[in-house]
Amino acid sequence: GGLPGEEARCAESFPVEIEVQGTARLEVVQIIRDGTDVVFEEAPGALDYRRSLQLTRQPARGDHSYYLRVEQLDGHRAWVTPIWLVE
Repeated sequence: GGLPGEEARCAESFPVEIEVQGTARLEVVQIIRDGTDVVFEEAPGALDYRRSLQLTRQPARGDHSYYLRVEQLDGHRAWVTPIWLVE
C-alpha cells in the first residue's frame, strides 16, 4: 500500500480505504485515474462517508496516478494528493 504523494508497487488489484468528513452533505465521491478517468463514483448524500473497496489496475501495464475527489451539495470541493502506482 501507500499514502498520498507516494509511489507504490501493486499487483493487478489493490485495496482502497476511503474516509471523508464533510462540512456539508456529500454530493459525490470519486476516484480519478491519470487525471481524467473516473474509476469509482458514489453519491452518499451524508456528511460522513467511509468505504473499503478493491480496485483493478486498468490498464494493467505502465505507471498510473490515482486520487480521491469529493464535492459537497453546497458546491465546495476537496481532493487528495495522488498516489502513483508503478510497475
